[in-house]
Amino acid sequence: MSTDSQLEHKISRRSCGSIESECWYLDGKRHRLDGPAIVWYYEDGSIESECWYLDDKCHRIDGPAAAEVHYYEDGSIEAEYWYLDDKCHRIDGPAIVRYSKDGSIESEVWYLDGKRHRLDGPAIVHYYEDGSIKSEYWYLDGEELTEEQIEDIKIKLEIEKLTELMLVGEL
Repeated sequence: MSTDSQLEHKISRRSCGSIESECWYLDGKRHRLDGPAIVWYYEDGSIESECWYLDDKCHRIDGPAAAEVHYYEDGSIEAEYWYLDDKCHRIDGPAIVRYSKDGSIESEVWYLDGKRHRLDGPAIVHYYEDGSIKSEYWYLDGEELTEEQIEDIKIKLEIEKLTELMLVGEL
């Protein structure tokens, strides 16, 4: 296993001298264990985006945060992307979340092993500014579902919820 002391650290600068990006490499591959392997900066020095890489693959499993994060110039989060072995992937929530400047969620996309996928709801959801759903698309294993398939899943989910309530004595 490598340590970050073995890494090559490269800094790219703009013509005005400010730092544009920082990259960490191990054996010519983007790689860093204790932080993002690539950091891009706005001209004022604030962070524009951070990307975590292991062995040249976008990948992060050690933290609660995404493997790639983009920021607005004011420092608020613009988008978060979860990756595992260079594939968009997240088990416990959406793998891509995009935010408005006010912090409200614009869209969420669920991925599993690089494919749009969600068993308990739509895999793609777009929101209006008030938080209500603008549009939704259902996918399983990368395939978009028909309306009939969606209705079948909704019925199965409702049956599962009712069964769970009966088991805990709340029905």
